[in-house]
Amino acid sequence: MHENDLRVLLLLIGIVFILYIFFSSKNKKKYKVYKTRNHIDINLITVNTSTIDSENFKKIYIDINTKTDFQIINKDIPKILSKPIQMKLPLVLNQEKRLIIINSLAKNYYNINQIYDFMEERSIIMNDIGYFEKFHLDKYKSFLKYSITNILNPGFLDKNKLKYLRIKGLSFFMQIPMILEPLSVFNEMLVDVKKFSKRNNGFLFDVHNSKLTNIMVKNFKKIVISYKNEQRK
Repeated sequence: MHENDLRVLLLLIGIVFILYIFFSSKNKKKYKVYKTRNHIDINLITVNTSTIDSENFKKIYIDINTKTDFQIINKDIPKILSKPIQMKLPLVLNQEKRLIIINSLAKNYYNINQIYDFMEERSIIMNDIGYFEKFHLDKYKSFLKYSITNILNPGFLDKNKLKYLRIKGLSFFMQIPMILEPLSVFNEMLVDVKKFSKRNNGFLFDVHNSKLTNIMVKNFKKIVISYKNEQRK
């Protein structure tokens, strides 16, 4: 009788031991679980990216697809850097940009309407910024010759941007080197500024407020000639 009880006891102990091994090994199995901050299981996310190049800027459009209603937007996506755009350089690399400036000062004031009439007569147009520019047309392209601004900062001559419509003076200037033949452009600018000043009782000065002389004009021409014109694109 005691022998049978002992066998039953050993059998029960064996069954308990087997069950213990079974459940303990099952709990130790690793499962891949994707958790959000709130421990919500979600499906894998497929991210498709495409880049668009527009005026030297890179924009990244991200389309996130998932089978669940849960969406994740990653705001820390690094910017994609592209190769820098290669700029076309002029043939003369060592020439610095320089302005040739002639100022036309009024005896009293120039009226804005007088200025507009002269610019229209000389086919000088106003740009988007608010001052005048004269261009040379070449087939399907246009090249800037020289510009005309108010002598006072910020240089506006647009009626809509002016507080007072009386102008103390105008500044005619060209930048060298340029694509056009610079001496020809200088001579044309000189003719225009002289005509405007004579018509509206003005006087010609340089940037140092010294009255323009023939010697100054010759020096300007020497400077202009020393600058080679850039190659047309």
